Amino acid sequence: MPILQFQPLSSRPTPSFWTSLTSYKLDKARLNDSEKWITGWLEEGRLVSDHHGNTSRDSTTPVGIDGALNVGGNAFGESTENYPAGSIPISGILKNFNTVEEFRKPETKKALFEDLTDKIVESFDTENPIFNLFLLVTFADLKKYKFHYWFAFPAIIATPAWTIDDEGLAVFAESDATEIRVLEAEMQRLEGHNRECFLVKGSTGNYSTAPLGRLRDFMANELSEKITVAFHDPSSSSSSPGWNLRNILYYLQSVYGKTELHVLCLRSGAGSRRGLLRLAPVPTPNIKPVAVGWERSKDGKLSSRIADLGSMMDPIQLAAQAVDLNLKLMKWRISPSLDLGRIAETRCLLLGAGTLGCYVARNLMAWGVRNITFVDSSTVSFSNPVRQPLFRFEDCLQGGQPKAICASERLKEIFPGVNATGRSFTIPMPGHPIPPSMVSTTREDIEKLENLISQNDVVFLLTDSRESRWLPTLLGKVQSKIVINAALGFDTYLVMRHGSNTTSDQELGCYFCNDVVAPTNSLTDRTLDQMCTVTRPGVAPLAAACATELLVTLLQHPLRLDAPAYSSSTSNGREQDLPFGEVPHQIRGSLNQWSNLLISGPAYKQCTACSSSVLEAYRNGGVDWLLQVFSDAKLLERVTGLDELHAASDNLLNDIDWQSDSSEGPESRWLPILNGKNQVKIVISTALGLDNYLVMRHGSAILPPICEELGKAFSATICRSHSFLDEQDVGSDEHKYSTGNHPVDCSGCNRAAGIPTISILSTPVYADVGRNSIDDRSLAFGQLIGELSKSPFCVGGIHADMHLGAGRLPARRRSMAATGLLASRCARSTDWLDDTDADGQIDSV
Repeated sequence: MPILQFQPLSSRPTPSFWTSLTSYKLDKARLNDSEKWITGWLEEGRLVSDHHGNTSRDSTTPVGIDGALNVGGNAFGESTENYPAGSIPISGILKNFNTVEEFRKPETKKALFEDLTDKIVESFDTENPIFNLFLLVTFADLKKYKFHYWFAFPAIIATPAWTIDDEGLAVFAESDATEIRVLEAEMQRLEGHNRECFLVKGSTGNYSTAPLGRLRDFMANELSEKITVAFHDPSSSSSSPGWNLRNILYYLQSVYGKTELHVLCLRSGAGSRRGLLRLAPVPTPNIKPVAVGWERSKDGKLSSRIADLGSMMDPIQLAAQAVDLNLKLMKWRISPSLDLGRIAETRCLLLGAGTLGCYVARNLMAWGVRNITFVDSSTVSFSNPVRQPLFRFEDCLQGGQPKAICASERLKEIFPGVNATGRSFTIPMPGHPIPPSMVSTTREDIEKLENLISQNDVVFLLTDSRESRWLPTLLGKVQSKIVINAALGFDTYLVMRHGSNTTSDQELGCYFCNDVVAPTNSLTDRTLDQMCTVTRPGVAPLAAACATELLVTLLQHPLRLDAPAYSSSTSNGREQDLPFGEVPHQIRGSLNQWSNLLISGPAYKQCTACSSSVLEAYRNGGVDWLLQVFSDAKLLERVTGLDELHAASDNLLNDIDWQSDSSEGPESRWLPILNGKNQVKIVISTALGLDNYLVMRHGSAILPPICEELGKAFSATICRSHSFLDEQDVGSDEHKYSTGNHPVDCSGCNRAAGIPTISILSTPVYADVGRNSIDDRSLAFGQLIGELSKSPFCVGGIHADMHLGAGRLPARRRSMAATGLLASRCARSTDWLDDTDADGQIDSV
């Protein structure tokens, strides 16, 4: 009898499997390379008629097609994809290595193969033996979409080998095979046995089936009869059964001692066959089973294979997956909680398709944003392409292409998967009267802008004038949209987010909240350098990057639009719990100082763009009210009450006691300051040096902000009485400060400890107010003056050599001149003397 030969099993991974593997690697496994159970399906071999073969052969000659082990998109158990008819599920282990070097190590693959073989053998001692498992080791090169893989189908070697009857595998009637399949399906429904193989007995019209584990009961009364085992055969050979029969035979021999049996090879159609197998009864030593089964490559070598999907995939789909790849890699180590889906589904409206608009759009695409809309009314000029990366030279010809439409088309050229659109129309502006002939067009433009803001989640203000940002700011506030603003100076930039539409005291301000006048026409009567954007070329990319990152950081915050503003003074370390930290309100960058300053400012109750009075006027008046604003910008000042504020400010100037230099020196300011405190007046002091100056306002008797902000150190210089300290005496009662020949007690004003280190264009100096030397104290308090530049109560460039004190100073340091200051924040409050900035920063003057 000839030795039984087995048809090797081949693998057939589908493209959908590699897609699922990619998703599993990027979204779940990441750097975890532990084994993963997956599922494939085993196809039966079949015979098909060859109608296109050689003319010398019968046109109906059947051709055998071997089945294979397939793995598809449902391999990870997350798909509802059904297995093809005539196939059975097979489980296996996936080992996806993180590096190609690990994949190539033979010892790792050998250990995995042996472990899987042990699992098969160990299952033979249970009621539900597992006859066949597969092993798949892979390395996914997701940048090139190349997948290195190697399948193994462990099969235990029988010693001695099985033999087959001289008649080989005889054809088994298709009708009988069909009858047996029906019985197997019913058995599977009732008992849920292993579907790879089962027992059969009987004859045509009287067959019965049972699981292999019930062999003794099933054949109890027919011990003299040879058992018949049926299995789903992937082979189409007329002489060799499939590879998966090997472990079934080993099980029957090792567990039940069977050395002779019939095997029924179930194949699709009319291809089923039956044969008699025998095993020589030679004693087998009790040794560990040895298995083989690594799949050979197409050239017949024992080596891995490569699936190159890069050449097979749709280029647009390939680009989309490549764009997402770098983003998903962030979640592996750096930011596991990053919500990329929230970013991708965000719809962004970019008002302005110039330098800022181009860079912001590119950054948004890099973050995976797919929906971008441009709005711009201008055309591409010859100066644009070198600074605005979405435009080319040919876009400038024939008068120039519309910027918004051209920019959206360029985005699609860069990445066809983006949904980019461009709208070309003008944004109406306050202070720009609308001619009667343009009223209808203006109404349409307003309606377009309202609809676009309503349809998008985020609005970027990137236009080239201040007043063009007023209407989008108003509409964004009304519709509670995220509004990101970016503005450029020559070597500075501002990036900020507008606050939400709430009534909270912590509501953040908008772009116009620092203004005490309504927006006006800034586009007329301008020289050439004022008509062009004169800025260092590197400023726009920096501002655009900050604007994009500010949005992404805000989207990752659980409160999103209502996220509180980050402040270094109030930071509690909670930013470490967020993917990208806390969210600032404003970022003010300077290339001159190579620095970014984070500022927070509350909403101004008389703001011309976001205050409740303006929002209410818009809700009541609608487009008609907007048309009035465009023709008369002062209307906003009347609505918000700024006109009354201006009048009150003018009246206040008459009540201000302006302090200036005199021949008597700084000590001559003491009495006027004291009188100003007694009479509850605004007191503003000015002082000049050679190349520096000081302008400051003094605090009120109710709340001395200078003492509070500067540790009550500067108050020792101006030497106020205890009655004006409101019982905040924290200094040394022993301190005596001499002004001329008249000692004056200054307890409560002195704070020897905790004086800040001053470093303003000079070597740091520790100010020590506890010294008795007048000259030393002059130097120390002079240094404290420099610290005032960080306070909301003064502005200007104060250098460390500006010494104000009681001693004799060089003449150049004693040159004084009256300089006026009425800080905008002071002018914006009814609490004139006690107004302080919530962010502790200098506002515009």
